[in-house]
Amino acid sequence: MEYMKKIKILMLGWEYPPYVVGGLGTHCEYLTKALSKLPVKIYFITPHPIHKKIGNIEVVGLDISQKFKEKGKIVVYGKLRKKKIKAYTEKILDIIGKYDFDVIHCQDEHPIAASIILKNVSKKPLILTIHSTVFDKSEKPGLNRFNIEKNGMVNADKVIAVSHYTKNIMVKKYKINPKKIIVIPNAVKQKRSPPKKKQGKKKYILCLGRVTYQKGIPYLIKAATKVVKKEKDVRFLIAGDGNSKYKNKLIDQIKELKLEDYFIFKGFVKDKVYYYRKADVFVMPSVSEPFGITPLEAISNGTPAIISKQSGVAELLKNCLKVDYWNTDELAKKILFLLRDKKAYNKLRNDGLKEVKNFTWEGIAKETFNLYKKMI
Repeated sequence: MEYMKKIKILMLGWEYPPYVVGGLGTHCEYLTKALSKLPVKIYFITPHPIHKKIGNIEVVGLDISQKFKEKGKIVVYGKLRKKKIKAYTEKILDIIGKYDFDVIHCQDEHPIAASIILKNVSKKPLILTIHSTVFDKSEKPGLNRFNIEKNGMVNADKVIAVSHYTKNIMVKKYKINPKKIIVIPNAVKQKRSPPKKKQGKKKYILCLGRVTYQKGIPYLIKAATKVVKKEKDVRFLIAGDGNSKYKNKLIDQIKELKLEDYFIFKGFVKDKVYYYRKADVFVMPSVSEPFGITPLEAISNGTPAIISKQSGVAELLKNCLKVDYWNTDELAKKILFLLRDKKAYNKLRNDGLKEVKNFTWEGIAKETFNLYKKMI
């Protein structure tokens, strides 16, 4: 049969282990691993110095990022990202002569220009996955990124949105034909059920992700003023890196509200599992979240989640509590409810552990593979 032959995928991305910042890197790692169990061959093109083969996956580093180090370190994004994107785009034509491929799959915004060049030269179909848009990232969306994203959506043969939430943005803001867009959500790495929670004196509320406007941390801080009036032994853990100026604004807000004793900024954490399991409650108060893998990760580690209704994962996830990000009174009430009602807490925890078993990368890989088959 025609489709029993391996489909050869040229996948362009910006994050791949060990160069992972957030959900994009998680998606690329676990999607490619799940796809590799199907009849495919994947060439993953990254700007970083990674050269390895893992079964049906070959990670090809263009060796760009180490030429644009910041303070002696390889930085995934940073101030020099435009130079890195330019260098990546200029080197991409070298790929055509080295690898045979059936379809191009661009992962998010940074490789868009390179993927369009590849499409035009190779005449192979282009799929673009949009993990977030400029409207998610900033209070004042930048025109340059908007144009890059729109150019990618227009030139792609199919666009994958990680949620209907993101699809609606593409249709309304970018004027993309909805028939061109297919929704394929994210998933979570499946694992054994975690151990039962140890009841300590202090209660920990975890917010994990990049410290940016998008994540809605100021609303969590406002909610905290109401929580600490009734629960003195609560601590809010903020795990993740971000813009230092924005982080300083958050610290000023915390000082102004006299909450210094209740907030702990952990910075980037390698061992996410430790913090998911340490926390009593996970909170994702995002202003705009295309999907949101972190609540699935938290729940899979036995920690109930409160999530923003303004997120893609809210479309699918049932066993969690949901709030409008701006409703700080409701957020505070839900945090206190989970901290105080053990019966409801345990039910939400157990039901959540069962539900996340449905969010498998194998299922997402099959949907993506079926799209590849249609494209060629």
